[in-house]
Amino acid sequence: MLMFLSISEIFSTHLSTDTSAICKALCIADKSELTSTIKKEFSRAGASHILAVSGMHVGIIFTAISTLLGLISKRRNYTNISNLVAIIFLWFYAFICGLQPSIVRACTMFTVPIIAKILNRDNISFNCLLFTAFCMLIYDYSYLFNIGFQLSFLAVAGILLFQERIFNIFPLQNKILIWLWSMTSVSIAAQITTLPLTIYYFHNIPVLSLFSNLIVVPIATLLIYFSGGLLTFQLTSLSKFISLIINKLSNALNSTIENFSHLEYATIENINISIFHVVLLYLIILQTRVYISSKKPLHLMIILSLFILFLAYDIIYLLFM
Repeated sequence: MLMFLSISEIFSTHLSTDTSAICKALCIADKSELTSTIKKEFSRAGASHILAVSGMHVGIIFTAISTLLGLISKRRNYTNISNLVAIIFLWFYAFICGLQPSIVRACTMFTVPIIAKILNRDNISFNCLLFTAFCMLIYDYSYLFNIGFQLSFLAVAGILLFQERIFNIFPLQNKILIWLWSMTSVSIAAQITTLPLTIYYFHNIPVLSLFSNLIVVPIATLLIYFSGGLLTFQLTSLSKFISLIINKLSNALNSTIENFSHLEYATIENINISIFHVVLLYLIILQTRVYISSKKPLHLMIILSLFILFLAYDIIYLLFM
């Protein structure tokens, strides 16, 4: 708790009020200082996930830690030790953030493959995902009813099911284009499997989220790295320079979010669907994945039948219920 307070105070001391609020949300999952206007704009721009510390944030931190440890020792026999140290840092970070379900899920998802690698065991992604869910539900079964828990696991499942297929649609050679399309394909894959539940819970579709995330995610990544730099060099003369960069990045992030959120069709709102619609949508998604792999006409017929049932459900309900 003391560590949490000290980090919060560092941001408050060195950064402007709005920037401090953004950095606290990005780095330590403290959204208490975010205004309702900022939260609404992020939601309309389809970038709310940026403010919820999850897999992206943990991945950025793990990459930074692994890179630093790799610079300290490049010998192969220190690899396992470096990985264990990185895991310890990740879980320390999870405790700082209050062990929120999305953070615990992300840290476990990073921990299990690393331990499997250390023990020379094969790491199968879906097994890792299911094992993570099992461990979290054993720890606290109420996670099952947590929206963040549900959406985070569906997002990872979508990435595992669809990201590679989507990425391979365009055989690119340019490194910048590959990087951009890689981020876009991850976002598309995650949204495919989270969209039905998002509509069910929040009654809207963030239409422009794919485009906004192309700009927002890189800026948020830089903000996290520079925030880490500020925490590291807070007592040195570098702190003023780093604070200036963070404030500029935060302004750029807020400006981007504001511009996207104010576009006329940024979000389609007031959409109401039943749990039956949600089940049908997920059946359509799963059958689509099966059809992509098998190319069998039977699966295409099942998809079309489910889609017709989805469209006709309200009429059937009125006539027979």
